Amino acid sequence: PMMMPMMMITVMMMRLLVMMTTMINIVQAYTMSSIVVCSQTIDAIFMLWSGKAWILQFAPTPGWTEYTDLDTLYSDAVWGISVGYMVNLVLFFWTCVQNLGFNAKWCQTTSFILLWLLIAEFCIQFIMQGEQTDAVPVAETNYVQIIAIFIFNWNIPMFIPSWANEKLPEVSVNKVVWFSGFISYAGYLVVAALCAYANPLLQFDNMLIALEGPPYPMW
Repeated sequence: PMMMPMMMITVMMMRLLVMMTTMINIVQAYTMSSIVVCSQTIDAIFMLWSGKAWILQFAPTPGWTEYTDLDTLYSDAVWGISVGYMVNLVLFFWTCVQNLGFNAKWCQTTSFILLWLLIAEFCIQFIMQGEQTDAVPVAETNYVQIIAIFIFNWNIPMFIPSWANEKLPEVSVNKVVWFSGFISYAGYLVVAALCAYANPLLQFDNMLIALEGPPYPMW
């Protein structure tokens, strides 16, 4: 009889361990993908400004390598670190040694302001492009391609515990989470609708690729 409770406790502990391991892996995957995206964005900025991007190559031939095409840079069979990654490291390494309160006060606030400025720019660009509401259906039948994007954009629960540990006692968790979720949903809906109406015949999976060519940017 004593074996049954012990087995139940063991099973529960194993399930808890699996859940914790899965959560850690999700956080790490999210962090690594964000670093890659930010580094590629900085490389794209260098390419836009100078027509070139660079990597510090370790193998097969050590030294600096220059590229005039981002696709070649990321697909070339070499070992190295791009300048975009280096810039990303220099800009954000110091935030890693600060606590969450400092990051929320300065880094996250700055990021939030820039985010809304970019959203406003996108919306203005889409409106200037012209809205074709008749060419966009209300719903589709295949949502496979947006599942990963949906999970990526709504994975905030994993960050709530660390935030709750740093927040002031008078701050309501429910109000902050629900209000943030509502604002995020409204932002996704408005930007997505304007984007779809302005580009009903979009040929790219990533809208940012289309924004790199005509008729964007319009100002």
